[in-house]
Amino acid sequence: MEAQVPNPTVDLTMVTVPSPAVLPDEPSSDAATQLAASSTVGGYSFGNGPSKRTSPCGNPADSGNFTFDLQDIEPLMRRGHDGSHDPHPVPLLSPYHRFWFSEGIEVVKSQSSGKLVLQYQQPTMDMANGAENSANFSTGPKQASDCFAFNLYGIRLGCSSSESECLFTLKGHRLDTESFADIEVAAQIVHVPACSSSDCNLQSVPVLNFKSLTSVSISLKVESEDQMWWADEVALGWSNNSCEKAECRTEVQDSIRSRDWKAAGKKWRRWIGV
Repeated sequence: MEAQVPNPTVDLTMVTVPSPAVLPDEPSSDAATQLAASSTVGGYSFGNGPSKRTSPCGNPADSGNFTFDLQDIEPLMRRGHDGSHDPHPVPLLSPYHRFWFSEGIEVVKSQSSGKLVLQYQQPTMDMANGAENSANFSTGPKQASDCFAFNLYGIRLGCSSSESECLFTLKGHRLDTESFADIEVAAQIVHVPACSSSDCNLQSVPVLNFKSLTSVSISLKVESEDQMWWADEVALGWSNNSCEKAECRTEVQDSIRSRDWKAAGKKWRRWIGV
């Protein structure tokens, strides 16, 4: 008999972000110093330095909340002959701290702030095949494990548009372990002011009721047209912070994929203390 897929009520939220609502280019002092896992939104940011073990349950990254600020990808960026970083985008290789990112998601350096941000443009092959234009991140091969269910709390967004506002749609999914189908359990529509390049101020977007997820998808329309978009400061947290689940998460190494593991991996291993 074919498994029945549950049909939960999708929590749909609409948020309009006013133009002045921006986050500073640099993280606050709290974000930069509070590196141990936290029980509140914020926690520690990967890439800002060594995290400290404050809990007997698992490793520092196995409990609480955390933010993907992307700065630990810095050593992986290509360098020019003069030693400067190559400004061209590079793919975000998966896994990145136990999360898997879909094709088309890249990392690019903002020329104004010097920070790294995510950039998404639909892959040419997907465009030719008429595939849905959305980016996705998930816990990859561990989606069926309840140890790796996560919450999404916030993100900074902007899109390539000179005048018309950006209309983002965020969707939270949960894997049904019987049918192995992704079930949409939360959705949020976000209106963000126009932004012409990755150098503009990305807008801070609070995400509501995105809990116990296995994947998140993000899509964008500008006057019904697809456009390039940027994001950073992805604020996440593990849904279950019991010692049992934290210890379960230790079974999967918290790491990033390197293009040159000898050059960049040693530095990253020093940061995480392995």
